[in-house]
Amino acid sequence: MGINDNKAIMEQFPTLETQRLVLRKLKLEDLDRLVFIANNKRIADQITNMVHPYNHVHASMRLGYVSRGFNEGSRYCFAIIEKDRDRMVGEISLHNRDGRTAELGYWIDEGSWGLGFASEACKVIIGFGFSEIGYSSLFATCSIHNPASEKVLLKNGFQLESEQGQLRTYSLDKQ
Repeated sequence: MGINDNKAIMEQFPTLETQRLVLRKLKLEDLDRLVFIANNKRIADQITNMVHPYNHVHASMRLGYVSRGFNEGSRYCFAIIEKDRDRMVGEISLHNRDGRTAELGYWIDEGSWGLGFASEACKVIIGFGFSEIGYSSLFATCSIHNPASEKVLLKNGFQLESEQGQLRTYSLDKQ
């Protein structure tokens, strides 16, 4: 089953859960927290489409981008919520590339680095992408200067595919 077969099934934005996290739709109530955690040069330097400084205008545009992507079936962008504190700690997304392949992207609030949230969120979104959406492969890119992100990808079964300049590309095929 491919992504177009599932589009009719996916009427409502899904909510995914792990032991410590909830992955859900980005909401209007998240915008202040999004601005607070995304307005970080160390994060923006690692994310292709994130600006710094990051403000409420950017966050509002992000909310529209996320909503349009879901409605079009072109991307699934989740807010990562820490259950214990009921607060947003980052984002994770799948961006459809050709109906069979999606690009995985994620970022975590600097105050939550090293807690395993990215690995935990990746594990559940990989399952969602393969089982629910029907992708046959995923890929992700990260900077050669971001070993933590590489560790997350490797821990979740991704394999190094290529290196161009400052970027490494990793891929994972459905088993």
